[in-house]
Amino acid sequence: MEESSETLDHEQAEKAQKILHRWQQMSGDLAVWKPQWQEIADYMMPRKAGISEVTETPSSTKETALFDTTAGDAAMTMAGGLMSWTSPINEQWFQYKPIFQLRESDATKQWLAQCTERIRELLAESNFYTELHEDLLTHCTFGTSAMYIGMQGGKLHFESLPLGTFAIAENGFGVVDTLYREMEMTASQAKDLFGEDMLPKDVCDCLKDHKKKDLRHKFIHAVYPRPEHERPEGVGRNAAWGKPFASCYVEVKSKKVVKESGFDSFPFAVGRYLKWNALYRDWE
Repeated sequence: MEESSETLDHEQAEKAQKILHRWQQMSGDLAVWKPQWQEIADYMMPRKAGISEVTETPSSTKETALFDTTAGDAAMTMAGGLMSWTSPINEQWFQYKPIFQLRESDATKQWLAQCTERIRELLAESNFYTELHEDLLTHCTFGTSAMYIGMQGGKLHFESLPLGTFAIAENGFGVVDTLYREMEMTASQAKDLFGEDMLPKDVCDCLKDHKKKDLRHKFIHAVYPRPEHERPEGVGRNAAWGKPFASCYVEVKSKKVVKESGFDSFPFAVGRYLKWNALYRDWE
């Protein structure tokens, strides 16, 4: 029993090292884009200008430095237009319909109509429209965006990721199936998300120290296609550790895996307005 525990700890430490190493590689690729994104934010959307020049104190300095708001206004207009055209909040903008073989089935039509109405209710009860607008603003301004789609407290939950905090990778068909992101949270927030028992000692100590309760700790969240060898034997495909996409959170300082689960499908909607294919590659 003791040996299996040691083996598990070794596997978790090895996994954390691999995730942190890949994040270092992927975030290195972002170095090409961050200066450009920062400059775009400075002149178009200052409230998103924390890409390579992060500040902890909100300030209106960047807004007052703007000499022309035309570009920013255009991005707002474009994002609002896309939202009104593709997903108007007061209209039914999607509908489930039967496949060709079942188009004559009244029972199927009725069931899909009920599904359509239920999904509309779930979206209305969630933060979808708020986060979608934020995601479209990022997409229209910078040409790249990502939004997390999940469940929280039995409700749909959406989160538009800040540009510069995530890196993506494609599969062989050019489809994004991997996303690594850097997150910062207080010890209390980490406790809510991962549970106190899973937190490293330094983070747990901050829970008890009033002076350190607002200190922020870095975590890496990695979502990627789960290799067959990472699916434990005896675990069903419906279990979190047997699902097609792995989800792993690592606390950076301690290099500790604090949460591991999985998804049936890729939980991020990644948008790219135009793909840049002119980068130099040093092929091996």
